[in-house]
Amino acid sequence: MDNVLRAISAGKHYRSALVPMLGTGQGGFPVGRVAPLLVKRTLAFFRENPKSPLREVYFLAYSEGDLEILRNAIKEFSSVEPVEEEKPD
Repeated sequence: MDNVLRAISAGKHYRSALVPMLGTGQGGFPVGRVAPLLVKRTLAFFRENPKSPLREVYFLAYSEGDLEILRNAIKEFSSVEPVEEEKPD
């Protein structure tokens, strides 16, 4: 995650990024282990790189179950405000 965020930030004009649940799916890692790590490393990136042009990171959950796990991981950090896309009718 650190390398991904550094690479995006190096683009200098990117303000946001959409990140899938890296390593899950065909990667085989459980979302329950991956989601908290992605959130934690993203927060660390922002603390360590306050001058980065990157301001928002969105995570892409592949299923409702993954989304719930991701929500719980985000709730662990009081400084994070979750934003969710509404489903079309």
